[in-house]
Order: sequence, then structure tokens, then C-alpha cells
Amino acid sequence: MKSFFFITALLICLLSALTAPAQERKDENHKFNIEEINRFHELLHPVWHEQYPKKEWTRIRSQAGEFVSRKDAIMKVRLRTKADNRAAVEERRQAFGAAVDAFARAAKSGSDDELSRALAEMHDRFEQFTESLK
Repeated sequence: MKSFFFITALLICLLSALTAPAQERKDENHKFNIEEINRFHELLHPVWHEQYPKKEWTRIRSQAGEFVSRKDAIMKVRLRTKADNRAAVEERRQAFGAAVDAFARAAKSGSDDELSRALAEMHDRFEQFTESLK
């Protein structure tokens, strides 16, 4: 009986050790070399993964100003990109900025459905923009 508990505990420890590096790699995929982008992502992540699925519209609306502030910081940053990629990156940055502004407008006076669509668009544009930086 003791050996059963020992083997079970050992298996649990091994599974924990095996899954931890995968979680660390996942978190590394969402770290950027630009602090302003990291700050935006820190705000976006809980909204997208926790508040949005729970339809916490009032809470999401209350953060619109902070999203705009953090977007403004990203728009001011000098991006160090390869010359052949610079135009595409800037185009995606502008689309991202426009999506944040549209989200803020929806947060101020749009319906919950409009806010939902605007948040999804902002998230997608952020992902596209950051993907272009790689």
C-alpha cells in the first residue's frame, strides 16, 4: 500500500516537472523586446482570457482609457525593424492603433455586442502587429 502512494506521488511530481517547461515556453511567446508592448499585453491578457469569456462588460469598459494610454505609448516607440519589413510593420501598427480607438469608442457608447466585436478586433490587430515584429 505504501508503494502505491509512493509511486502515485512520484508520477504526480514527474508530470508536474514535464508540464512546467511547456508553460514557461508559452509565457515566453508573449514577451516582447519592447516594454510598451509588454505593458499593453499585461492589460489585454486578463481582459481577453478572463473578463471577455465571462462577459464582464462594465469592467471591460472601465479599462478603455488605459488601453488608449498604453496604445499611445506604443505608437510613439521607435521600432527597430528590418528595412524590407518596415512598411508592413508600420501598416499593422496603424491598424492596431485604429482598432484600439474603435474599442474605446465602443466602450464609451456602443452596445455590449459592439464592444465584444471591437475587443475581438483589437485583440486580433494586436496579435498581427506583434507577429510582424518577429
